[in-house]
Amino acid sequence: MTMISKRAFLGGVGLAGLGALLGFGGGGTESPAAAFPVSLTPQQWRARLGAARYHILREQGTEPPFSSPLLNEHRAGTFACAGCGTPVFRSADKFDSGTGWPSFTRAIVENVGLRRDTSLFMERTEVHCRRCGGHLGHVFDDGPAPTRKRWCIDGLALRFTPQRGSAMRKGFLLLPLAALALVGAAPRTAVAYFAGGCFWSNETDMDRVPGVISTTSGYAGGHVRNPTYEQVSAGNTGHLETVRVVYDPARISYARLVDRFFHTMDPTDAGGQFCDRGPEYHTAVFVRTPDERRIALAVRARAGQLLHAPIATQVLPLNGFYPAEDYHQDYARRNPVRYHLYRTGCGRDARVAQLWGRHA
Repeated sequence: MTMISKRAFLGGVGLAGLGALLGFGGGGTESPAAAFPVSLTPQQWRARLGAARYHILREQGTEPPFSSPLLNEHRAGTFACAGCGTPVFRSADKFDSGTGWPSFTRAIVENVGLRRDTSLFMERTEVHCRRCGGHLGHVFDDGPAPTRKRWCIDGLALRFTPQRGSAMRKGFLLLPLAALALVGAAPRTAVAYFAGGCFWSNETDMDRVPGVISTTSGYAGGHVRNPTYEQVSAGNTGHLETVRVVYDPARISYARLVDRFFHTMDPTDAGGQFCDRGPEYHTAVFVRTPDERRIALAVRARAGQLLHAPIATQVLPLNGFYPAEDYHQDYARRNPVRYHLYRTGCGRDARVAQLWGRHA
């Protein structure tokens, strides 16, 4: 059977690659001042906010991923618009989306406004403060239950005020009574990052694992910010096609998830995966903590023992994750016939069965 690489397949079916990153803002245009109760001149906003916050709130900019201290803010409290102090999100609705920006499942709806954003060659829903019009971020339909929403917000657009009694006092964290039952419990969601060759197939295979909540195709491991598919395919960005996996740690452990990932691909292949060749198709587990690194290395070692072969899959620190263009997301579900032709022609399932046998 002739193998069909994804790059050749995309060219053959005539798909375009001009989408943009989910969650990234454009920049450069002042937010309109009309119709908002708090209205200042650009000069007044600059004096109030400073350069960095002005760029986000008034020019629809985007801060670098994983740069906000609010990512690690876990106290009970309220997140307000940094421009005017209007409460816009609550800590109870904050979750770790793995995107690198503070994320929430819902907003304080009476205090935020939405508008259509067609910048960057795609349509998104922009979120702004209803009182001053300051740009906050965007909202997407790929969040966890029950809302299925991901309010992806720039940390610089927010100011956090802790709830009274939630700060550290004499070494003890004082929590609301309703939260005491959660102390020591596993988090509701966790995030993992896997590069397993073509992210269409990696996403599809990980979606089938019990305990996985959602997957997002993207790019990680490289030195280029906000890369396009064309840039990554050229092989000069250092990025690997990667899938962000949101999972329920109460249903599947990180170790088990990494193990399942290894069994969906060929970890002995140092040149790519199946019919897809090139550095962007190299395999890796991207880790964020020493514990994740220790677990991933242990699973990698077990795979080598089981397969009696050197393992090419690397364990690498995560230095950022960039969601891929919209047409790559849920590709198998949205294009079942095309995807079946690609996967069959690429020989992925045949090789996995040959390599892993009864362990596949």
